[in-house]
Amino acid sequence: MTKFLAALAALLLLPAPLLFCQEEEESTGGFELSIVPRMDASYGSGEFNLGNSCLYSVFEGNITDNLFFSMSNHWASFGLDGEAWDKTYYTDLYRYLGHSDWNTMLDWMYLSWSLGNFEFNVGKNLIFSEGIEGDLFDYDVHPMLASSYWNNFAGYQWGADIAWSNDAENTTLAAQIATSPYGERPFSSNLYSYGLKWMGEYGPLYNLWTVSFIGTGESYFPLVSLGQTLEVTDGLALTLDWWNAVCDEEALLLKGHSVYGTVAWKPTEKFEIQLKGGYEYASDPLFQDAFNGFRTGGALHWYPLEDMRVHAAAGYDAAAKAFTGLVGIMYNFRIHIGGK
Repeated sequence: MTKFLAALAALLLLPAPLLFCQEEEESTGGFELSIVPRMDASYGSGEFNLGNSCLYSVFEGNITDNLFFSMSNHWASFGLDGEAWDKTYYTDLYRYLGHSDWNTMLDWMYLSWSLGNFEFNVGKNLIFSEGIEGDLFDYDVHPMLASSYWNNFAGYQWGADIAWSNDAENTTLAAQIATSPYGERPFSSNLYSYGLKWMGEYGPLYNLWTVSFIGTGESYFPLVSLGQTLEVTDGLALTLDWWNAVCDEEALLLKGHSVYGTVAWKPTEKFEIQLKGGYEYASDPLFQDAFNGFRTGGALHWYPLEDMRVHAAAGYDAAAKAFTGLVGIMYNFRIHIGGK
């Protein structure tokens, strides 16, 4: 594993032209393969670890003019507990590949077919519940600044959805049926989720509102997510996400409230500052000590190259009375295939 990390570090630091073919500015069509390694050094709860260090790939493109394909793989995640590797960070990605109740090495894989104002998607994708926070790629996120939903919910599920967009393409309405994260196996468990989504972009305001009725085996949990972003200026955006639940790693969805606000300021193309704060409340007294309290923190992103990010982040969880900080680097290697 040490050799693998050394190789990964070398991969990050080698000159980009030797490693990938950057997409031409005027290229159209074809496929694009993105390989995204991230390496973090993190400190929290009195120990050093590797934070959100991971290796992802995204492969997508147009098969025909109206048929689109996308696949994202989570190849590895790393955690360090004292001096011993915690193998569950990377072996479970493959061990639970055929399960619904676990995030695996296959995040999503779907086909999208467009016909006029309609779009049909089938495969594995996020169930309608993500909020603005879930709109980000997983490798972009700093876990200590994310909600319990992002950290604990197995949101990538198998299913299908249909979406309609108006002619102005600023309003999209969608309906979805998908497997439930409460089922151990995707289809044999016979547990499903039924969802609705409204996406809108109206001037400086963008909203992503969803409601999903998620089968638990005993009933359906009505998970509501309301996310909105206001672009104050070209470089300043305010985001507010709310869920009517908190999410435990074992019990999954619990009645309560999660609300998070983010201020993102990008004064130049190379620097970005994010401040994020949130509050989570669990209605069940058994979980209140673990959830009830504020989370707050911030991140600094520096982009020395177009596809490279050097980052530092810190966060405090009042419920856990825990501080976590990290520094790291991430690169998106892009390879364009076909097209022109």
